[in-house]
Amino acid sequence: MKVKISLEEAIQILQSGKQQSCIMAKERLQEKDNENAVNLVKMAFSLELATAALQRQIPTKPKEYEDKYYGCPTCGNVLLHKWKKYPDILMPKEKGLPYCLGCGQAIDWKGEKEEDGAEEDGVDDDERMESDDPLYLWTQMTLKNAKIQILGDENNGGNDEKRSRT
Repeated sequence: MKVKISLEEAIQILQSGKQQSCIMAKERLQEKDNENAVNLVKMAFSLELATAALQRQIPTKPKEYEDKYYGCPTCGNVLLHKWKKYPDILMPKEKGLPYCLGCGQAIDWKGEKEEDGAEEDGVDDDERMESDDPLYLWTQMTLKNAKIQILGDENNGGNDEKRSRT
């Protein structure tokens, strides 16, 4: 039997579990059961980390900074420069990163209105981005390297030492 729950429901369950762990840890400390209290505190911290990770999977709208770029609402990392050619051509928002590279926050670009001034010049957006935007190039290179390293780790079978996934 499969049970499906939303991210919001999962977050509520984790927060409830964290509160219960804290209450139980306090009771164990009063009973001088330090070993179980420490384990319950570790569980509470683990549940807090899991809650934070799930909250970052809920897409949020990007923040606009100084009419120059869009940034992550969680950490402020640059997601997309607003202007391709200031002040004539806006960058298409669908080229924005789906996740923040800094903190992993999911980004919701839907509903972000394109402002007037975006110019259709007949150049394919992928060609434009690849040739003009260093942030896009860096992102693509980083993602490609991460995929190669992850595939390399899976094909390795775990025989070698752990490699970092940057």
